[in-house]
Amino acid sequence: MLVGQGAADAEAEVMEVAELLGAGVAKALLGREVLPDDLPYVTGPIGLLGSKASDKMIKGCDTLLMVGSSFPYAEWLPEEGQARGVEIDIDGRMIGIRYPMDAHLVGDSRETLRALIPLLRRKKDRGWREKIEKDVREWHDLADRWAGEHFGRTINPQAVAAELSSRLPDDVILTADSGSGTNWWARHLKLRQGMRASLSGTLATMGPGTPYAIAARFAYPDRPVIAFVGDGAFQMNGMNEMITVKRYLDRLSGPAPLVFCVFNNQDLNQVTWEQRAMAGDPKYPGSQDIPDVPYAAYAELLGLKGIVCADPKKVGDAWDEALSARPARGPGVQGRRGDRADPAAHHEGAGQEGRQGGPARPAGHRDRHQGRTPEAHRVRRAPSRPGQEVRGVRRRGGNGTEVVVVTGATGGVGRATVRAFGARGASVALLARGEYALERAAEEVREAARTRPAPGGGRLRRRGRGRGGLAGSRRNSARSTCG
Repeated sequence: MLVGQGAADAEAEVMEVAELLGAGVAKALLGREVLPDDLPYVTGPIGLLGSKASDKMIKGCDTLLMVGSSFPYAEWLPEEGQARGVEIDIDGRMIGIRYPMDAHLVGDSRETLRALIPLLRRKKDRGWREKIEKDVREWHDLADRWAGEHFGRTINPQAVAAELSSRLPDDVILTADSGSGTNWWARHLKLRQGMRASLSGTLATMGPGTPYAIAARFAYPDRPVIAFVGDGAFQMNGMNEMITVKRYLDRLSGPAPLVFCVFNNQDLNQVTWEQRAMAGDPKYPGSQDIPDVPYAAYAELLGLKGIVCADPKKVGDAWDEALSARPARGPGVQGRRGDRADPAAHHEGAGQEGRQGGPARPAGHRDRHQGRTPEAHRVRRAPSRPGQEVRGVRRRGGNGTEVVVVTGATGGVGRATVRAFGARGASVALLARGEYALERAAEEVREAARTRPAPGGGRLRRRGRGRGGLAGSRRNSARSTCG
């Protein structure tokens, strides 16, 4: 069996079918979370980044059942004529485009498997299953031996993944970029029940590992998130996305770790070795070498946590530090690899590095709410100091009063404008994200009203809802209201 992301909701059905047929199950990279890797008949990944157990199963099978996968590499599927084919896909146009299929089953994977199960007879001869389970055990032993090899004082990147595997939190979400680090992410991280994983599986695009992790944290703020990213992809957009982490630090931090593990080998490593190993091309440094950047120091520069690991004996300790760091400032892990010219580099050559964000400031310190109303139009208001302009919106309130809304009212020129309205006796309603920003702005309005008393006394209405909340007064004031 070969399963992909289309079988994500059919875990129980896939397991039942595999048990009835005595089959092994290989997983396309986007289907990693369909079944846990601790099942004895799960052969793991397939293809260039796949396992030896998957390859042996595909080469020896007489029937191929594909479920919810568009796995595109025909060279990693059975030879044409070797096996009968059955494919389940919700899109009938995708069936048979990778391998000639004898039975085309168009439908949802879970519902189709449920309809199919009563028609299957349990296979009494379990010899094929036993062979697959033996191959799986041998593959895991081989991968562990590879991860245990070291080359002088340089870090074996397989050890980076292997050391993390046993430390993975139970409900972790894993993301990966496209590069040599994806090999180790696919081969050495053993997913357990409830873990999730994703990458740019259909495009093999460089750059998505970091934003995928950020998006995962936004969607699941209480779950640990770990990204495997190459230094090439991290230089393309990952470093910029660390500024995004800083921008949304109050929402991305929490009790669970958020870790970006950057494999630092100053090389476009996957491309380097694909071209040399598969095409016989010599390495061309002009297009494959990349600068050595101190990523952990960059993380610290942004107020995040940076961890550097350059000692093969301390990879596990670095992961322990990264995974145990908590909100004050989150962790990351960095490693360093030596000789990029060694052919072993394709399997053993990369280091790692990363960081995680946590709350370095009081909640709400940096966030501002900028609202617009459908009937609003832009105006320019008189600033508190000559030579300045403040953008805002003006609309009529329900009782005929004029309401002025100043965006960004908790910082800079906006605060000066709010003080000016407060000093002139306006009724001021404040909207802010978090009590900290709200209280700062409110105090300034009070101070302005005290220092420059005016008719009406500078009445203040304010509302707020802790970290991450947006609130404000929605009632029309008897006087002009600035928020």
